[in-house]
Amino acid sequence: MTEKVDLDDETIAYVPCAFYCVMLEMEKFNSRPFSYSILSILKICSVSVMEFFDKLGRWIDIATSSKKIQEHSFKIQSSLAVSVVIYKKLLPIFRSLFQYVPSSSSQTFDSYSLFSFIWLTVIIMKKSLPSEDLLTCFHMLLCIVEWVYKDLCFHDCEDHVEPESAIHMMENKDGVRVLEVLCRSFDGVLLDAKHFRTHWFNVKRESILPSLKHKDLDLQTNIERYLNSLNDAYNGIMLRKGEIDERMFIPADITTVFEPSSD
Repeated sequence: MTEKVDLDDETIAYVPCAFYCVMLEMEKFNSRPFSYSILSILKICSVSVMEFFDKLGRWIDIATSSKKIQEHSFKIQSSLAVSVVIYKKLLPIFRSLFQYVPSSSSQTFDSYSLFSFIWLTVIIMKKSLPSEDLLTCFHMLLCIVEWVYKDLCFHDCEDHVEPESAIHMMENKDGVRVLEVLCRSFDGVLLDAKHFRTHWFNVKRESILPSLKHKDLDLQTNIERYLNSLNDAYNGIMLRKGEIDERMFIPADITTVFEPSSD
């Protein structure tokens, strides 16, 4: 006997859900990496990410999908939810430490490239964390921002560095204490952040990001090459894991990052 199931009026939203579940089922035949990213499928169907996840749970119930697919769906939604929060936390941090540099400037790179580098590093390293919990991801973000900020200061990229932030960083008589200032200003837990930096970030960074020069990052010289390699690496991770392309958070108009009202 065939059971009839009534879908709601937004039937087109179920097309990417069905396609995605089929791709996950094909994993049994060792077909990873996936041929298509979820985001590209959603764009073809003109379905938003929010609508996709809203319908995905219902589709899984209707299609009586395996427990593995249910768990995978929950995992990618949880991971994306953490990324949304981390992205929102990055915006005021970025504004406080860096100033706007347009593409038309004489600098070797602009604010869009800088923001893209930080966010790509975040979403790549996030996938290697032992746990994608919010606090760990936030401390990872602070460590990445500190790493980038120190590199810009070391190489005298003054056009990118917010002058007032540099004054705050040097207010300690012992010198620059970027992580301490970030934790104090943005509600990080300093002891946990330092522990994470020492025992995970500094230890794992080179193996997770092998294409970067870790002894001397030198963004002003290498950023274009870095962005190309990071994008390639993230493409591989995203397709292998069958997850949402979190580069969608990077705004086309970088000036919006410098506007608090757009947070």
